[in-house]
Amino acid sequence: MIEFRGTRKELREMFKDDPEILKGIEDLWTIEITICKACKEEYPRKALHQKFCSESCRSTYNHQKSKWKAKIKKAQMEALEIAAEKKFLSEAKICVCEFCKEEFVKHKKSRARFCSLFCRKAHRKFGLHKSRNQHE
Repeated sequence: MIEFRGTRKELREMFKDDPEILKGIEDLWTIEITICKACKEEYPRKALHQKFCSESCRSTYNHQKSKWKAKIKKAQMEALEIAAEKKFLSEAKICVCEFCKEEFVKHKKSRARFCSLFCRKAHRKFGLHKSRNQHE
């Protein structure tokens, strides 16, 4: 690779007889105009990976992007909760508490026998669980 440290005018003079090289050099010198992702205005791009015209545009865009992601995540969580609720309702079973005889809802595969922790502990405390096992 040839390294030449001269002005653009000198390079043009040097390669004026070779149009292919001169066109390649001109292409390197052209400044690519691109559109900012945040403010949608045109600006001269300094690097190939540059997407924003300024640091403030980049930080504004990233802040908005994090808000969008949060909204999307919230919507996904709500949709999952609704789907779980529908699934639970389709697989729900109404049972009677063994201690207080109140009705409660449980999953069809659940082994729950009591409507609350209080009823379960009271059932154990009063020794009713022993009499149940003796009858079986």
